[in-house]
Amino acid sequence: MLIALGEPFRRIHLDSCESTQDLALEYVRNADLVGIVSTFHQTRGRGRGDRSWLTPPSQALTFSTIQWPYADFHAMPLLGMAWAVAVANVCDAQLQWPNDVVLDGKKVAGILTEVVRDAGGRKIAVVGIGINLTQTEFPPEIAHRATSLLLAGRPRTTPEMFLADLLAEIARIPEPNNWDAISEPWLARDVTPGKRIFVAGKGEAIAMEIDKLGNLIAQSETNDSATFTTTIGEVVYESSN
Repeated sequence: MLIALGEPFRRIHLDSCESTQDLALEYVRNADLVGIVSTFHQTRGRGRGDRSWLTPPSQALTFSTIQWPYADFHAMPLLGMAWAVAVANVCDAQLQWPNDVVLDGKKVAGILTEVVRDAGGRKIAVVGIGINLTQTEFPPEIAHRATSLLLAGRPRTTPEMFLADLLAEIARIPEPNNWDAISEPWLARDVTPGKRIFVAGKGEAIAMEIDKLGNLIAQSETNDSATFTTTIGEVVYESSN
């Protein structure tokens, strides 16, 4: 069950907040059984590597889902990847490892998975999701790599409508107990292979494929074309940044 809603879990929606992710992490630490924290206006959102994530009022959806049913789960990164599949299905978009959702080579949605311990010491994943819905412009520093559903020609939708569609879709995604469980829907939308990347500690490389654990296999451009595996972390896609 990738979404925890209904008794004893609940959704908290805020007209505006700094970060749904930070709030959700605090709910976990306090053992407060919240399933979703959502907003349509986030002022200090963040993505991987503490990059900012802009959520202008009513033009985007940002929410964080606390994965209570997966306490101490053996493959936390697969939870974010499963949510990415659901988002891509609703957007009719492509996937870029580890969990970016892209349209025409530009990022339309992003997923951030973080793990924190609850009051009982269990490891709980919090999956933060941001989707650009109706923005028509972006700051100059990201305009070349960001888009919205509206700019990409998708039908206009509201944040509440999109969230309803997404929650219905995530219920259809297989339990991500291993990579094989979600590899088919992921690979159907995967545009990762062949992308130029930079991996901290490894240098420049070419993305090749995803292994059985959901990690990325890449070919080094700085170390005699050797292949290596990188786990979900700080991978920069040079062609889109």
